[in-house]
Amino acid sequence: MSVLAPLAVSTYKRLGHLRATLAALARNERAHETELYVFSDAPRPGDEAEVAEVRRYLRTVEGFRRVEVWERPTNGRIANARGGLRSVLERHGRVVYLEEDVLTAPGFLTFVNQGLDTYRDRPDVFAICGYTAPIRLDWVSERDVYLLPRFSGWGIGLWADRFARVPARIADYEAVAADSGFQRRLARQGDDMPRMLADELAQRMDAWDVRAIYVMARDDLRVVAPTVSLTHNAGHDGTGVHCGTTDRYRTDLTLARTRFHMPRDLADDPWVIDALRRFRGDGARWAEAWDDRRVWTTLREVERDHVAAGDPGRLDRLAPALGKNLVVLLGAPGADGAPLACALAAHSEVHAMAAPWLGSLLGHVARVSQGDDPFRDVPGGPRTYLEALRDLAEGLHAKARALSGASRVLHWAPGSCRALPELAGVFPRAKLVFLLRNPLDVLAGLLRTRFAGDVDALGAERAWRQDLLEGPRLLMDGITALGEDAIVVHHESLAARPEATLRAVCARLGLDFEPAMLPRGPAEDADRWLTDLIDADAWVVARQYLQQLGPDLIARMGYDYRALGEALMSAKAMERVG
Repeated sequence: MSVLAPLAVSTYKRLGHLRATLAALARNERAHETELYVFSDAPRPGDEAEVAEVRRYLRTVEGFRRVEVWERPTNGRIANARGGLRSVLERHGRVVYLEEDVLTAPGFLTFVNQGLDTYRDRPDVFAICGYTAPIRLDWVSERDVYLLPRFSGWGIGLWADRFARVPARIADYEAVAADSGFQRRLARQGDDMPRMLADELAQRMDAWDVRAIYVMARDDLRVVAPTVSLTHNAGHDGTGVHCGTTDRYRTDLTLARTRFHMPRDLADDPWVIDALRRFRGDGARWAEAWDDRRVWTTLREVERDHVAAGDPGRLDRLAPALGKNLVVLLGAPGADGAPLACALAAHSEVHAMAAPWLGSLLGHVARVSQGDDPFRDVPGGPRTYLEALRDLAEGLHAKARALSGASRVLHWAPGSCRALPELAGVFPRAKLVFLLRNPLDVLAGLLRTRFAGDVDALGAERAWRQDLLEGPRLLMDGITALGEDAIVVHHESLAARPEATLRAVCARLGLDFEPAMLPRGPAEDADRWLTDLIDADAWVVARQYLQQLGPDLIARMGYDYRALGEALMSAKAMERVG
């Protein structure tokens, strides 16, 4: 590698962000070989004390080959950053640049300098970018780096001649926009680009990175970026210009690599470009962070499209297990999933076992719902915790499969409907089987088995009352969120048509049906719940419960609200006749 490119950081008044950024850079493997330039903007009225504090701190910075601080005498955010960059590029011909709120992994300087050396003479490469969206490209690509037709300014390497190609304002848009090729290239950037480009053209914003993306689309250029992000923009805490507040772009720098294979003949990977376009093109741009469930679903959509076009699949070969061999049976508390659980456990390829990690997951959800932050001292926050929990579970499951000879592990988890989003996020490839049961039948069963027909005892149990009301809604929300991936079984169908129902479940699980799964003994009385609810007090509770659930939720569950109400009225008439 040749002499390292100088490092430039622009800053204003966010001392906390600047400290974190420079500390992370100083931990880079090649920081001590790197000259650091810091562009310190002058204060606006009222910001004098904060800027003065920043400048006092900058005089103490160590860990680099040399530190040079440029203190602007007048305020100007754009002039501070671009003027500073222009001066450094005139001196050195290339630069590594980031703003005061961009955190870096230890391999960032290695990556950018290696990229500046490797692709200097490729005219189609515009820049080296350290940021990659958190969409786990390592699940679809074996490369360390890739080409992307969209620029990201969150930690970059630039050459002077590429920097000079970006105009102060876009003046050729009308001629360029008439080119259908330009429009196709712009569409690959994501659906947020037309809006930002319109703001730039109307001079409602002055964004160098938007103009850089425009130039890239106009001239069909690429940037080189890492498969796993080497930077994180901490300015999405609401303090950054043009950033807003969001966790959508949060990256996990603990996953970052420190060594990179960079082939000079690097070519486009349509899978990677498609995945990143979908991430940028999602309508809820300022939404919550994508969990692994959202990432997996999106990458699977990418795979389906490319396999349909004749490409071989990649996810099974490159992605981790993520619960691939796990089956979780979910039901509202009191729904009695034993018949279905026993049927599945009777399959020769299924090993049923307890799930000790579920208690930790439910405990996490309970603490967060109470406003507690259980991860305040955990580096990486909840993602670190949940991935560690997944590693624990995957180890247990692998042992269970190896010792039992089964290919699937089954958990019956009636209480985990409260943690469904987290469950799906931790194990995005797991098969989630939702057991639905007539809620009046569930109520009757609880009264009979747990409360010995004592309505007052049920009323005194706040937790059970809450489960009866929230359980069905949580299950239906989970089914809706999973869409076609949800495996839904109605208890009544299993009781009336066990073989057909179990065959359908096996097909969804990728298993062959086995006769040993069929229930033994007499069939249950489908109308017993009506008999249990004949008692006057029980009938009143059942009627109120049905009304609280409401016709919309009952219909979503696959039941007829009116028919259930009429059945209750018939039960009341039977009591009178009796």
